[in-house]
Amino acid sequence: MTAFVPQRCWSESGVRPTVLTLDGRFDAAADAALRARLTEPRADGAIGVVVDLRPAGALDAGQQRALLRTAAVAPPELAVAAIVDDPGVFDRHGPDAAGGAHLRPVGSYADAVLALRERRRGEPAVVDEDLAARHHRVVRKALHWADRSAALGDLADALGWLELARAVNGRLPGAWEMRRRRWERGWGPPQG
Repeated sequence: MTAFVPQRCWSESGVRPTVLTLDGRFDAAADAALRARLTEPRADGAIGVVVDLRPAGALDAGQQRALLRTAAVAPPELAVAAIVDDPGVFDRHGPDAAGGAHLRPVGSYADAVLALRERRRGEPAVVDEDLAARHHRVVRKALHWADRSAALGDLADALGWLELARAVNGRLPGAWEMRRRRWERGWGPPQG
């Protein structure tokens, strides 16, 4: 059965979003589960809900419309950021599509936090830009150090760096995921 699994999340300010990760396809059952989660009472100070739909893969037009309709049931003060494989496909539904005021399709967890902060009053845009820059820098450096550790033969350290990159970014890029699997099997970098 498809379900949304609550995830741990980070926050510089101590105000955290609710993070839900889809475990399976975005089907009618997942849509109903998300609708229930969006309408349940929230803790004071929550900045919104981040819904990670990447495990579902690319959403077709019907799934996109269902997601927009479901986001529309959220209370007006609740922002919803959906992490999807291709956030740009939602543009064709237009800014006035049902749920458009609540839903921000994004490509990563950092972008989701930025989208939720955008809805909060009094947050300077400079903080958002700094957060995005730090996010990308941390991921880039973690991948660099993973590669360097593997080149030195320390696969355990390399895997630790990849875990950091995955924790910050939500997932590893495809090529890095293949490296992770190779390193878990004890195979070092290709010799050549």
